[in-house]
Amino acid sequence: MYTPEVLITFLIIGVVLVFVFLAFLEEVLIERPRKRKEARKWKEDYKEILKSEIILRNALKDVGAALPPCEKCGSPKMQLWEVDEYVMWTRCLSCKKKYNQTPSEGSNWLEVVSTALSGIYFLLDAYQNTANPDIKVAISSKLKFDYFGLRKGSLYCRAVEFRTSEK
Repeated sequence: MYTPEVLITFLIIGVVLVFVFLAFLEEVLIERPRKRKEARKWKEDYKEILKSEIILRNALKDVGAALPPCEKCGSPKMQLWEVDEYVMWTRCLSCKKKYNQTPSEGSNWLEVVSTALSGIYFLLDAYQNTANPDIKVAISSKLKFDYFGLRKGSLYCRAVEFRTSEK
């Protein structure tokens, strides 16, 4: 025969197990499907923005092909340093020399780079502010540069690296 204290302990353990089981069922049957549905809708709504890094990579591939390697050390490896509406600053990854690039008349590559960076900034903000793991996976699978490996306070564009021609 069990003492009243043991019976109360069993009752408490049983109630706790029931609540844990109900919480598990809620997560599996209600929350996960809701989060997946939310992520599918989010991906559909922002499918064009999810292509921002691909657009940026292609634009920088074209721009890089037209740029000479570093004047100081000859390295073709560059990093975006800063971008505004008129100028794109780049920095040699080897010797750290900075260059400014301005588009020629009629060229829109700077606008393409700026727009793509805006999309990437939106994705990074969404990544940091969502609690939905499916949305985080969707975003992180599209971003290949190491934006979160930057020093605190650095501009996200500094994670972007590209190559110039090797003339």
